[in-house]
Amino acid sequence: MALINPKIPYKTIRDSLRDLYRNNMAALNVNLTAGTFTSNDQIVGADPEIENTMLALYPMIFIRIENKNEAFRSIGNAGRKHPVVNFKVFGIVSDMSVNKEDEIIYLASNMEGLLRDNIQFDNNVIKSDLGDTTWGLALEKGVYIKAVGIDIACTVEIR
Repeated sequence: MALINPKIPYKTIRDSLRDLYRNNMAALNVNLTAGTFTSNDQIVGADPEIENTMLALYPMIFIRIENKNEAFRSIGNAGRKHPVVNFKVFGIVSDMSVNKEDEIIYLASNMEGLLRDNIQFDNNVIKSDLGDTTWGLALEKGVYIKAVGIDIACTVEIR
């Protein structure tokens, strides 16, 4: 059975978002003192709740596809769907850092800034919008980590 066209390029969009961060590590590192981004292994297209990572890699960014919704933009024969693919981008720092509260705030600000400056980061994305930013604390492998989750909604052009 052949794939039905057109299709939504979920992986391509996720990987473009990952590459946006990988190609701008210097911008991510602004004001970070306890740990910085030095390797592509620190920025992955994966779910932090599933992915097994080494604490030595922190800080890290994870990009997870959350969901997709569709709605017609106009009525009639010219009506066309523009799906919206929702991602959650997680920034995580180790709680062992000296100024962990400042670190996660700086990381969140840097991550959001890159998204605001690059709202069309993939050829398939018509536009992207920042949504909610949430903060949290978790225990991983006996070490507390601080995390921020940023929602991003990507309106997709189906070709």
